[in-house]
Amino acid sequence: MPYEHGAYAVMGGSVGGNTDLVSGLPVYVGALPVHLTGLPPEGLVNKPVLLRNMADAERLVGYSDSWDKFSLCEALSAHFDNRIQNVGPIVVINVLDPKTMKKAGPKTAQVALVGGRGLITDDECIVGTVEVAGKVAGVDFTVRWSTAKQAVEFRDLTGEMTSPVTVTYDQVDLEQVTAAEVIGNSDPETGVYTGIRAMETVYQLTGSVPTMLCAPAFSSIPAVRLAMLAAADRADGHWYAHVLTDIPTDGVSTISEAIQWKADNAYNSAAEVTHWPKARRGGKVYHLSTLSVVAAMRVDATHSGVPMETPSNKPADIDGYYISGSEANFTSTQANLLNQNGIRTVAFTGGRWAMWGPHTAAFVHGDATPLSDTYDNTPRMLYFLANWFQVQYAREIGAPINNNRVDAIINEVRAYLDGLRTLGALLYADIEFEPIQVAGDLVTEGRFSFFSTATPTPPVRAYVLTLAYNEGGLSAYANGGVSA
Repeated sequence: MPYEHGAYAVMGGSVGGNTDLVSGLPVYVGALPVHLTGLPPEGLVNKPVLLRNMADAERLVGYSDSWDKFSLCEALSAHFDNRIQNVGPIVVINVLDPKTMKKAGPKTAQVALVGGRGLITDDECIVGTVEVAGKVAGVDFTVRWSTAKQAVEFRDLTGEMTSPVTVTYDQVDLEQVTAAEVIGNSDPETGVYTGIRAMETVYQLTGSVPTMLCAPAFSSIPAVRLAMLAAADRADGHWYAHVLTDIPTDGVSTISEAIQWKADNAYNSAAEVTHWPKARRGGKVYHLSTLSVVAAMRVDATHSGVPMETPSNKPADIDGYYISGSEANFTSTQANLLNQNGIRTVAFTGGRWAMWGPHTAAFVHGDATPLSDTYDNTPRMLYFLANWFQVQYAREIGAPINNNRVDAIINEVRAYLDGLRTLGALLYADIEFEPIQVAGDLVTEGRFSFFSTATPTPPVRAYVLTLAYNEGGLSAYANGGVSA
């Protein structure tokens, strides 16, 4: 057994029968146009950055409509430019480093000036490197990225420059943003973490517990997905997070191909929900994993942050399906084919587009999937309880403890669990202290162990009305129009 010092929670097996800090904080890993902000990149590369709105995002990490280049701009749009309701905060970990990921040699461009102002229409431009021969940035001219214009604005401060102005600048090299960069590395000896492995530092650097992990545009790569699952399992030795992945649409263009791809690549963990295909809104295309995070956060907020309800059948801000560069249309029956194979999709139901599929990736209809692995709100609730316990009692580590305090902890946790039962989040829950004869010498070493079981409330998967014709009403004719 490893050395433990702190408050911990461990996921046990399924037991069969005869705060804001611990819920709903997603972490996204991918590329962002931080080179457009003009800020020093050191704090913006491979570091968790907490964002609460689009103003934060544009100022701290930049925004571009080129989602094929900067994968996490999709998440910024989904969370902070949502026609249904914006939702946050979110944490982003950007792997694009403009100091090292640069194209060879500067680019030269001609900027036409009108009234001393012009545009550099290049979102690969590293804003802080723009130069004009014989001129000083900040004295003779300024440059800044305009999200509205999707261009770098150039302004002549002297009023003496002749149009067009010749400028030079460095460009980011997006070919260096690879799956390996997204997976990242870790060096516990030096405390350096990059990519997905920087998940270890989220709690320390943001003060919030990471509870969901998403990497749109990369999670359909099996190696990335495995790194996500590893990072989400007790990040920093403590925190449990739910993983949201995608099945690719390039080369996977049919429902049967998606189901087969999932099976072939073993996207079948109860700790994840996997998705297919993509969705469109106007000219924008979203990964369904991103939309799942948004829907989950929105529904969690209706339950005071408790993840008791699946985001399935919750509104999605989209206009339809999107596969391999083109629009598509599936019926609800076809969507259910994906669901019964543990794949979440979207569907037009109840008069609006919604996320569709309450299952974890472990579920396959007809297989003996354990109940604990069937619905996505089950692991999310168990993770929530594990994270809550650790946050609740972390500050007691090092304090003296006696039987009265052990009893008090049991009563406190039971009271909290009873509150969740009243809320409807749990059908059953209890906690007990493992006696010394079970825990053994670990108690004398300061390890006090509790055991808890819980039954999260399952979702409604289907309502079925059986309707039959009854000829009894015809007796109204025999009784002069008055039914018996």
